[in-house]
Amino acid sequence: ALCLRHLLPPSPRPDLVVVELGINGEASPHSEEQRAHERLIRQLLQYAPDPSAPPPAILYVIHSMMVLWDPDEAAEVDRRRTFLRGNADALSQVAQWYALPWATMRSALWRDLVVDTPRWTPKQLLHPDYAHPRDLGHAAMADLLVEAVQATARELGGLRPWDAVDESLLAAPLPPPLFPENDVEDGNGWCRAEAELLPLLVREETQGFAYVNEGVAENNPKWGWVGEHVNDRLTIRFDTNADGRPDPVFPRDMRVGWIFLRSYDRFGAAQVRCREGCTCDNKLLHGGGELHVSETVTHLHTVKATHDTCKISITIVPKDKTKFKLIGFSAREASPPPKILKSGS
Repeated sequence: ALCLRHLLPPSPRPDLVVVELGINGEASPHSEEQRAHERLIRQLLQYAPDPSAPPPAILYVIHSMMVLWDPDEAAEVDRRRTFLRGNADALSQVAQWYALPWATMRSALWRDLVVDTPRWTPKQLLHPDYAHPRDLGHAAMADLLVEAVQATARELGGLRPWDAVDESLLAAPLPPPLFPENDVEDGNGWCRAEAELLPLLVREETQGFAYVNEGVAENNPKWGWVGEHVNDRLTIRFDTNADGRPDPVFPRDMRVGWIFLRSYDRFGAAQVRCREGCTCDNKLLHGGGELHVSETVTHLHTVKATHDTCKISITIVPKDKTKFKLIGFSAREASPPPKILKSGS
């Protein structure tokens, strides 16, 4: 959510934003990942680079449909259990709370997958992790998107034209957040990507990393901070008062995010270490992947700030492959423990 302005620049203004979700791990309503998704949606609903123009339409697409799918589970009862233990239900809650249109791969494809003679198999739709779609899976997702847009167009051009009720809904204020104490907006925290990391760089404690454009096409640059050898190190110093409080109290917990490229080609891992003004576990950022794909990922972890600035570094560790590419860094005050709503409260 903090990096929205890098993902969605103000110009040209988009007409449609597709939020495609597939949480790794649990997608319980009170998980930090789910709370972060709601903050992202709240920012998108307030996205207005041009106040005179309407905000973009938002469509929620959930591709996560068969996490934990076991292709050897032949019994019908086992297939039903797999349907229930997916995370599509939890992922759809935010969309429903904000009355956003949403579609799930699970609902679209499940019945075709459990019949005796299916038109396709999970192996055709998904990579070996049974979570990330192959080309056929992406085609199915595209069909979901096209059908959702076409259905809306049919309604607007037929029995359900745009009217004053729609205008009033568009102008209505945001509802309160779905998850308690999750109403922190863009003022809490920041994100720096690509060249914006330069002012945070501690040059005398950075070695081997260089700011490189690895894009092939002229109109599709791929900038990032790249190290290629063991012990290459990048060190940054950041302000721990991310929310701008006049009298911050220390120690205080921060949630920092490392945004980096995970790829199959020559990529290894980097060790995180808090060096001054803060403490943290020495996390390992895994930049190498087994699948033949490249993707930008974010690794979040907690840093305990003991001073108004924190110096933190990543160092490439010995492995068979030793390349690492950092794209961005974010920091925000850690969310308070959520209040779990109980039945009858």
